[in-house]
Amino acid sequence: MQRPPLLLLHGALGSAALFTELAQQLNPNYEIHTLNFNGHGGAPFNPTDFSIPAFVQQVVSYLDEHQLHRVALFGYSMGGYVAAALAIHYPERVSAIISLATKWDWTPESAAKEAAYLKVEKMQEKIPAYTQLLAERHAPTDWRALVNATAQLLNGLGTTA
Repeated sequence: MQRPPLLLLHGALGSAALFTELAQQLNPNYEIHTLNFNGHGGAPFNPTDFSIPAFVQQVVSYLDEHQLHRVALFGYSMGGYVAAALAIHYPERVSAIISLATKWDWTPESAAKEAAYLKVEKMQEKIPAYTQLLAERHAPTDWRALVNATAQLLNGLGTTA
């Protein structure tokens, strides 16, 4: 019996590696796929192409490269937002969406609140172990540049979502 394809999409500041255990659990029933978004998990970082539409195009490229014509998507947080955007723009490519911890209601105020958590200096001061984890998780990308790009992405969602 052929297993249906399932693409796991990580959240902001996450990486495909965070899905290792989940992928192992799902593998008997699904053909599991993962990818790292721009700048995440060691993927090359292009700050000028750091947006939900750019992430959607990255997923489409992945699907084309792996000859996946129609897939189910599991998106955690930002990954769920990317999955929904993909389904809106490429409905023929998506068989189902499952999301967890995805914020759907973006306003300028909510975006500013979320982005306020992404102040590099404050993060280094308050959560140094996490910033070290980010440095390791995203190398060779400078985690500070990734955090700043993510804050800009969130603020953009507040004005365009």
